Amino acid sequence: MYELAELQPYADTSLLPTLTRWLLDAGQKIIASQQQLADQLRRILDERAIAESQRVQVLCASIKQLAFQFAKKGLAVPLTLEIETNAGLVMPMERKLWSAPIDMVVEESPEVYEGEVDLNAFHELANQFYVDERLLSERIEQMLEIQSEVTLMALVEQFPIEKGVAEVLTYVRMAMESKQHQVQQTHHDEIEVWMSDGNRLITLQVPHTVFRRIRA
Repeated sequence: MYELAELQPYADTSLLPTLTRWLLDAGQKIIASQQQLADQLRRILDERAIAESQRVQVLCASIKQLAFQFAKKGLAVPLTLEIETNAGLVMPMERKLWSAPIDMVVEESPEVYEGEVDLNAFHELANQFYVDERLLSERIEQMLEIQSEVTLMALVEQFPIEKGVAEVLTYVRMAMESKQHQVQQTHHDEIEVWMSDGNRLITLQVPHTVFRRIRA
């Protein structure tokens, strides 16, 4: 390397022959310094960990000592919690277990009827929606003894409606609950029914209902 023309002016100097060794020595010193810094940093962290561990041990010992003192004196230890932070916490136990009921205030009382009670009218009111299904079944069977099937229109012509709309709906419901009968939703029949007061005649549009005899 020293025979190069560019390095001939520096061949007689003492720096160039020792440059390689000098660089190696400098690199070793740098590595040693880094290793020393790493050891110091590890030592500092270990000392902090040991100090923190000792602090925790001292606190635990203090807590045990206080607990023994409270136990000997028979005093209840107050349950406290300290959090050194400004974090917003939502505690489930903060929810109320129940809400106070709202008292209903009645400013006006209902008027009391002082006249004479019509027991017959009350009896009709209580029984206007009662329909004897057994009686309706007997009427259907009576009609099916004569013919194999009968429509609801023919049935109400033979046995006029007595209980109003409720009786008609009961016929339809009985047909829907039985597999032998048929209720056609696409076709409708019109049936005239007297209201319970006997003064109004209304027309009901009901599905075409057919009652059939049970096949042997």
